[in-house]
Amino acid sequence: MFLNLRLKYHFNKQLFTFAEREPEFSALNCQLAGLSIDGHYSHITWLRTITNKITFKGMKNMEVKFPLIEDISIVIAEKIRNDTVWRKFY
Repeated sequence: MFLNLRLKYHFNKQLFTFAEREPEFSALNCQLAGLSIDGHYSHITWLRTITNKITFKGMKNMEVKFPLIEDISIVIAEKIRNDTVWRKFY
């Protein structure tokens, strides 16, 4: 999952959806991670906002348990883009 500095609706939707479905991924022995070119302060803000202020499709107080990875240098994102088949989820 790739995230952007602006906490817009589709990013909230991504985090909510993946947080809700995280147990399904765990059952498949798959660990989720979010990758963002923003810093950890943005990540803290996203998580607090999602947990405390947003309701999406009847879900509220959603706890995101998977890690959000800071990639300010864009090294990881570029490596993924260049070396593997990848997809943005919206």
